[in-house]
Amino acid sequence: MQGKLFARLVTFGKAYGSHGAVILGTKNLTEFLINFSRSFIYTTALPDATIFRNVELVKKNDITRRQFDLQENLKYFRKNFKHEGLISEVNSPIQILQLGDVKLTAKIANRLQENGLAVKPIFSPTVQKGKERLRMCFHSFNTKDEINLLVKLLGE
Repeated sequence: MQGKLFARLVTFGKAYGSHGAVILGTKNLTEFLINFSRSFIYTTALPDATIFRNVELVKKNDITRRQFDLQENLKYFRKNFKHEGLISEVNSPIQILQLGDVKLTAKIANRLQENGLAVKPIFSPTVQKGKERLRMCFHSFNTKDEINLLVKLLGE
């Protein structure tokens, strides 16, 4: 099956705990993307340190374990945090908590950030008014203590 693929996209976000991505494909695909992909042409390249880090992450060949750890973190969060506003798929590394109130969303986001948790509030016009939410990104390297703190603060 792998020999029939047109391209493969590899991301370095949630499971790897880095950022950036690569597209793997033929020389013709590479040339086409370099010459005709406006979003690629007008994007700033990743810093060398990030590229080197991503190469080292791939060399470790532990992506299966990292993916497992990420899914375990998601299961742990979903098991310990029950809220009707949680609107994400259960296995998505991006968990969305829809609160529907600007002031409440801002207040909770600020409290989480003050406690060292990088949770982002999402407001209108990015989402409809009345559908304000928190965007929580989970990674393979998150600890149970971090998830417990998140659950605790969300529950207050």
